[in-house]
Amino acid sequence: MSERPSPFDRAEAFCREVGASDLLAYLALPPDASAEEAQARLHEQRRRLQGLQAHPRHKREARSFIANYAALKDALSDLEAYRQEAMRRSRSVHLPVLEMTMRAVLAKGRLSPDDEAYLSRNAAELGVDEEDYRDLLARVAGELGVRLHTIPTKLSNTDPSTVPTGRPARARGTTPDVLAAMPRVPSPPEDKPVPKRFPVWAIGVIGFVVGLLIVAFVLFR
Repeated sequence: MSERPSPFDRAEAFCREVGASDLLAYLALPPDASAEEAQARLHEQRRRLQGLQAHPRHKREARSFIANYAALKDALSDLEAYRQEAMRRSRSVHLPVLEMTMRAVLAKGRLSPDDEAYLSRNAAELGVDEEDYRDLLARVAGELGVRLHTIPTKLSNTDPSTVPTGRPARARGTTPDVLAAMPRVPSPPEDKPVPKRFPVWAIGVIGFVVGLLIVAFVLFR
């Protein structure tokens, strides 16, 4: 003889059927809602869905909700107990899925910042809290021999002198006003072009030619 499903089992099955993570999310209850608020919202939902049993779009949800109403009410009678049970069941379902993803990502032997961001986003989408995510990541990385590094995503607090920028780093604590007040080193004078001198031999040749012209002028005058 099979064991009768518990109120938690039936609540989980109903939430899976309607695509809700748990009853609190299905009823749109705040995290700090009381058991009385949960019961009142459950009753309101029953009254609303009773009039939608013939509606094509809501017929399936309405009939399932009414059929499971007593179990859902029982599950929410102790709201804190339901929260703990829902969290435990969520972990048991989602942590193995997240672990498989982690092992596939870490199989290459390292974890890049993009990989870590992807895993963190995946954990949030599965509803895994930060502490469980970090514990699981540390365990899987240890089993695979992958060393985890804390990689800064911003360089806003980094010493400028240690950041390669292709330019000389400015001295720490030096402001533009101080730089302006510092004496400037004079630039080396530019080399002026040296005027070209006439060759000595050319001057001699010109003098000789001029002399010949004078002699010819005197003789043939």
